[in-house]
Amino acid sequence: MLNDVVKKYQKLNELAEQGGIVLFGCGDDLSIPLCEIKQSFSVDEQLYNRSVVDLSLADACEVYRQCIASLKPDTLFLHLGELDKKLFSDNPGTFSVLYTDLIKDIRQENPHCNISVVSLKNENNDESIVAMNKLLKDIATVNLCEFTDISHKTVWNPKSSMATSSFLHS
Repeated sequence: MLNDVVKKYQKLNELAEQGGIVLFGCGDDLSIPLCEIKQSFSVDEQLYNRSVVDLSLADACEVYRQCIASLKPDTLFLHLGELDKKLFSDNPGTFSVLYTDLIKDIRQENPHCNISVVSLKNENNDESIVAMNKLLKDIATVNLCEFTDISHKTVWNPKSSMATSSFLHS
């Protein structure tokens, strides 16, 4: 299955422009309506979704190399970890190393890429996800990445939306 997704993205990349903004996530990220986001926020850059439904951190570096590196994104949103909750629970050190190695690989391949590490959703205030999101924020800080917190639903906030739009344009 993963090979089919990789082949599909490689074909799409033949048609895609380099640069722009890429969402690299897992799970529900595949269904994010990027066209609507592009229109609503007047984003001039290309938006690409290279999310993989069942992607774990163990496979993320290879998937990045095969599906995203050739795009040379200006901005990359990393929304990974949903499938790695058990890994985080059992061995947060390994989780941290895998995430950090992914960021290092991205920076080696594309040193000027703006990377934003995106938190996991946590609408039920699960303590293990709170801890995982704290670690994700620390990983982002140490690796000079932005951190985008989507852990809780919030009422639409124009200032926050403009900050996100500003980051997308930077």
